[in-house]
Amino acid sequence: MAHPMNATVSKKMVGHAHPTPRLRLSTSVSSPRCLIFTWTEGLGDIAVRTVRRAAHAGTTMPQFSLSEYFGAMRAIMMQDIGAVDLSSCYLPIRRFNPASLTTCSGRSILAQLMKTAYAIVIEDLDLTPEHLQTHREQFGLGGTAAIHCVADGFVTEAQQYVVMSAELADRIPGNRLW
Repeated sequence: MAHPMNATVSKKMVGHAHPTPRLRLSTSVSSPRCLIFTWTEGLGDIAVRTVRRAAHAGTTMPQFSLSEYFGAMRAIMMQDIGAVDLSSCYLPIRRFNPASLTTCSGRSILAQLMKTAYAIVIEDLDLTPEHLQTHREQFGLGGTAAIHCVADGFVTEAQQYVVMSAELADRIPGNRLW
């Protein structure tokens, strides 16, 4: 889940914070309308890299052309237009929400699904093996196994996991979490 109110990066700092040879930050990169109307610098600067960068309390993807949107989200969330500094870039902070694995009544979604399924496939950008281990410690998940699928042939930053009955675990390639 993105939290725009937690991420501000000075335009001056962006080029130095994570030096990348191919990253060219134009002065209008945080303003999509300027990029579109200035063809010479324009559309090429809208290209968004999908590389995730560590940030406080999560990760971020440097999507500078969406800065105005995330700045507006920050102002709305804080209910203060003054919370937005026009000389800053606003980026979303992504982090895993453990509540996404629990039902409204406080039960494990994985345990509930395992009552009717042989296996559950999870693909998520923010879920780490540690999050799954913590969920297992909290809810037990007896009789299950979890596999972190690595080197699966897909080029993606998302993590893939399979939670299944322990008897089926040997059939799935990857790192066994439990």
